[in-house]
Amino acid sequence: MNDTDASRYDRMINWDTRLKREIPVIAEFFKNGNILDVACSSGRHSLALEKYGFSCVGIDISEDFIELANKLRGGDSGCHFVCKSATAIDLIDSIRELSIDYFDNALMLGNAIANMGGKDAGIALMKNIFLLLIPGGRLFLQTVNRPEKPIYLPLRELEGGILQRIQVPVDGKYNVELHVNLIRDGEYVRKNIAADFFMYTFDEFYELLTSTGFKIDGVYGGYNNEVVSKEGGETVIWNVYKPEIEITKESLALFSLSKDDLKRKVMAMWQELYLIMQYNFVREYRFIHPRILSHPNYSKIILKDKKILDIGCALGTDLEQMVMDGADPTKMYGLDISREVIMLRNKLFEDRGIKFIVGDISENDFKDTGGAMVLFDIEFDVIYAGSLLHLLGEDEIIAVLRKIYSMLSSGGIFFGRTVVVTDDYNGDYGYYKYLPTIAGFNRLLAETGFGPVDMTINDDSYHACERSYGDVKTVSFTVSKGK
Repeated sequence: MNDTDASRYDRMINWDTRLKREIPVIAEFFKNGNILDVACSSGRHSLALEKYGFSCVGIDISEDFIELANKLRGGDSGCHFVCKSATAIDLIDSIRELSIDYFDNALMLGNAIANMGGKDAGIALMKNIFLLLIPGGRLFLQTVNRPEKPIYLPLRELEGGILQRIQVPVDGKYNVELHVNLIRDGEYVRKNIAADFFMYTFDEFYELLTSTGFKIDGVYGGYNNEVVSKEGGETVIWNVYKPEIEITKESLALFSLSKDDLKRKVMAMWQELYLIMQYNFVREYRFIHPRILSHPNYSKIILKDKKILDIGCALGTDLEQMVMDGADPTKMYGLDISREVIMLRNKLFEDRGIKFIVGDISENDFKDTGGAMVLFDIEFDVIYAGSLLHLLGEDEIIAVLRKIYSMLSSGGIFFGRTVVVTDDYNGDYGYYKYLPTIAGFNRLLAETGFGPVDMTINDDSYHACERSYGDVKTVSFTVSKGK
């Protein structure tokens, strides 16, 4: 967009009327602190919110809009305007150049997400906003539901003529064309088609927000809390927030820190962890909670003087809990596929002597091939897999169970948690490769050679990350290797 287009867009809007309607509503929803204004265009919302005491940073992909925003800013404003795509993988680096790690609030108006690209761009956008918001941070959004038939937007006066805008649904990567026409004296003076719009239905955008990790605080059909409509072409106002860090008494006992100190420790490394993986246990900060404690048989397993392996250990939180409960750290191993995640554990935990190994158990044998570390020459007394089996394909599960069986000592215990489905389940597996039925999982364990299965279906008393939903069941299991 050149300078003429940026200025024309800015002149097209009655800013006095718009800001009087929108700014008080936005300011009331936001918490004190700073604001990330996404797709800020000429920066007028940031400049208006600054008068309410907020510190604002606006980003926009258009150099001309950023230039215009800086002209409007004046010398007394503390607002910063940055030319950057909101979907860029390195957006966080540009923000850190301003000595900012997190924002208390974020704002995205004007159905700006439609300009970002297709579904992948929308996912990248929401992940970036989630990444940059402080726990408890608030996000104010305005979207327009995707039309099923052409929608004629309200006419506007511009340059001595009438501005006509039509949203036209199309097939393909971009699902809407925006036809922008200038009519003067009954004649078309200028016609333009922006064919790179991707708009969401109400339900699609709701799914995008919640799958990213946001919680919905309120949804409205306008700035006066009107009833929301799911019809195509209708405006929707979204009030959402990022969950707070849930710090349990078990987390406090494990870290021996106050809530405030533990929160600071988490926030110092969370963004790096989130950039590596976006699983629920990262989005919801469950990595500071020893999830092993919810396993119904954990308290019955003897840990003292036992050789212990945690497969898919991530940051090693459950291993730390086992040390706290009497295990010898020098006899403990953690295995995870991500070297980066294992390295990040140093920002959370002290070095107790636990050995950590990078590798994929579904592919590696971990035999002595001249490498620096040999793992599976050891027979383990206890093997734990709290978040592993449901990430594997059918053949991989069989191969991994056989490896685990071969690594256990006679009478050794294998326990953990996995996801299965009921016989009535007829949906797809989502981001899982494969999910066995309850009976099928029992059969896989038995065919591997394990003894009788002690299995519990996790009900609603478990945390949301660990409970069952409908025909998709999370189960806690314990088996042993016969003597």
